[in-house]
Amino acid sequence: APIVVDGVMYITTAKLKIVALNATNGDEIWRYDSHSGGVNRGVAYWSDGKPDGERRILMGTPDGNVVSLTIESTPAPKLTMSFK
Repeated sequence: APIVVDGVMYITTAKLKIVALNATNGDEIWRYDSHSGGVNRGVAYWSDGKPDGERRILMGTPDGNVVSLTIESTPAPKLTMSFK
């Protein structure tokens, strides 16, 4: 299922790309290709709880990786970490 954080909707595509959309008008903000394939389980949101702190979108891939994207960066997210 998509998630919405601060007016941005985060979704995954059938090809396991993470896409950030303006939740009001549907315009694409950025897209990240995980270079993975298989079953799609969507994304999760994480924050350190501080007003100007870290915020990330997380996705587990079918090949056993976890992708963490810092979502403050536009037009493209910053890959924070990817590990198995």
